[in-house]
Amino acid sequence: MNLNQVKYLLYALLAAVILAAFLPALLGLPWAGSIPLFLIPLAAYAAAAWKLWRCPHCGERLGRVDAKPLYCPRCGHRLEDFE
Repeated sequence: MNLNQVKYLLYALLAAVILAAFLPALLGLPWAGSIPLFLIPLAAYAAAAWKLWRCPHCGERLGRVDAKPLYCPRCGHRLEDFE
């Protein structure tokens, strides 16, 4: 999976987190019972960002997902996926 695919996956998971946050209000569900509905996509987003948003050369984390890094902040290799 290249970095562009990872970025789109993370954006989709973030959209799921936002939807899960507002879904109880839209459906009239009690907030207390909807906490797992919010925590599951949030945990999936955090795990995917931690595991997948890394430099393909050295494996170091790339920082913010909304950024578009051209070079790895640790090893300095060019990240070709964003050209």
